[in-house]
Amino acid sequence: RDLLFGQLDALERRYTYRTGRNDAYSRYLSMVKKWPHKSLNDVPLKYIAQYLQITPQTLSRIRRKYLKQK
Repeated sequence: RDLLFGQLDALERRYTYRTGRNDAYSRYLSMVKKWPHKSLNDVPLKYIAQYLQITPQTLSRIRRKYLKQK
């Protein structure tokens, strides 16, 4: 099951995030909706940034913006 989830996740990243159709903030919002926020706190920021294909600094700005709007 975990292997299948990993494969599906890789396909989604390849076709969704790399096409550049969404900006970084939109990609972050979709990721937050997809996975519970508590589990995201356990993952180092550099890995989340790599997943979204942005720099850790950009991720910090996006998270700050997200928390202000919440």
